[in-house]
Amino acid sequence: MKKRARYLIILCLIVGGIPASAGETPDSVVLLIIDGLGSYYIYPEFMPHTLSGTPLEKIDAPNLIEGDARVINIRVPVPMTGPGHSVIVTGDPAAEPDTLPITTTIFDILHDEGFIALAVMEKGDFSGMRREQDAILYAESNSIDEPVFKVEHQHRPVPTEIIETMEERCSLMPEYMRCAEGAAAYQRYNRFAIETAEDLVEAMTENHPDQRFILTINVGGVDSVGHHTNHVTYLQVIEGVDSDIKRLKDICEEKKIAFILTGDHGMSFKTPESRGGHAGDDYKETPESIHTPLVMSAPNISPKIISGDWGQENIAPTILSILDLPNLLSTDSKPIPIKKYANLYVITDADSVKLYQDEKLIGEEETGRIRFKDLNGTYRILATSGETRIEKTIVVTEDRTLTLNMPGETTKRAIETRHAIGIILILLINTTGIILIKRITR
Repeated sequence: MKKRARYLIILCLIVGGIPASAGETPDSVVLLIIDGLGSYYIYPEFMPHTLSGTPLEKIDAPNLIEGDARVINIRVPVPMTGPGHSVIVTGDPAAEPDTLPITTTIFDILHDEGFIALAVMEKGDFSGMRREQDAILYAESNSIDEPVFKVEHQHRPVPTEIIETMEERCSLMPEYMRCAEGAAAYQRYNRFAIETAEDLVEAMTENHPDQRFILTINVGGVDSVGHHTNHVTYLQVIEGVDSDIKRLKDICEEKKIAFILTGDHGMSFKTPESRGGHAGDDYKETPESIHTPLVMSAPNISPKIISGDWGQENIAPTILSILDLPNLLSTDSKPIPIKKYANLYVITDADSVKLYQDEKLIGEEETGRIRFKDLNGTYRILATSGETRIEKTIVVTEDRTLTLNMPGETTKRAIETRHAIGIILILLINTTGIILIKRITR
């Protein structure tokens, strides 16, 4: 069973809407994970080096780094594909593929909200990630030389057009790789996944505009070329991805779909001519291996470059924040403050919840699903249930989720139950003692 703290969830809308200037909530999200893409090779703030300290060339990648928000420092806990993907979708810095089935993921939360989960995954995916998807096109062979792709879907309903699109795309894969050699082979391998994602987004938005979805894309050629060739070819393949993703980003902007681009880990090179690595003892602590890009676009994101130190574990709560959903993940990781507004979600069994700022009543809700919107600053929250009151002061500068459990009838019943159990135990002990005394005195 997934660990879900949802038993007292009372969420969402309170009187009034988010001002038009704050931007609208995107209905869906595209998450592009570029396997092996290190931010040191594309961010203007960084300069990559070999393990011995020799400077390496980098490239201009406007489509990869341009978005509404770009986070400069994203550090991965473990520079490996399995842990990287697991952390990205759980927000848990200790997540591993083996723990994914028992950890709350963004897919679990989005399923509860009516989303469907679609995926296109190349080299580097794993079975736990595949099982989180409602429909997935993935690389069964895990090979670029002889790629074999397969479509799987779960019992949850998926539009017929999506399955048909995935199956049609599978049949087109051999043509992508025909006569491809060197950097071109890796570029075409990546292009197949990106263009498949374009077709899926268009199929969903044109045929099922009211169905919300998350589309996760794992592009595998950048990591593979880093391991098998050298730094120069690695950069050439990144340039190919930069060119190929422009149309996908344009479609997402046109359809008002959130677009998130990141990597699971980076890549390091001993020399410019050597093959790269990221998980070995020589590589796993280098900045080129442990820093990945994070670029995001959505109608409700403020254009900005975000400094400070952030981790891969902050990505999952940030995705939920962009979608205006509370952070119900099994982790304490916080969203990165990138939206034009902040929400306060209240999880409570109170009869009434009031929010004040400087003694001014901001909002009040007696029952139902509570979300206080468009906040920034210090607030006082008052929750009441009968004669019981809970009052807290809270600072809201980014999305927060607050749990307020009222000590009401449930608590009283629990106390009464404990008292009853205690009385029964005392009676049993006394009765047992009397019986033993009688046996001894016979």
